[in-house]
Amino acid sequence: MRNTNRLVLAIPLALAAGAVHADLKGTVESVDANARSFVVQGITVTTDERTEYEDGLSQFEDIQPNQQVEVDLEIQDGRHIAEEVELEEPRR
Repeated sequence: MRNTNRLVLAIPLALAAGAVHADLKGTVESVDANARSFVVQGITVTTDERTEYEDGLSQFEDIQPNQQVEVDLEIQDGRHIAEEVELEEPRR
């Protein structure tokens, strides 16, 4: 089976500010409640008070291992900060 998960970099609209926007799709591998972060495709994604949740997620605590998610994120200073997290339909 071919792995179609990938990190897709968008045109860096905020390049001058040192930030790059990207989309990340895949399976939640782990969740760290203390750091309010989770891992998708080996990438640690941090959430903050600005993170929005959609499509079945209403808060950080709703994120669970093995969920399929799509994350709109900002990469800044080496950190991946979630702007929006939403559930994806399970693959069949």
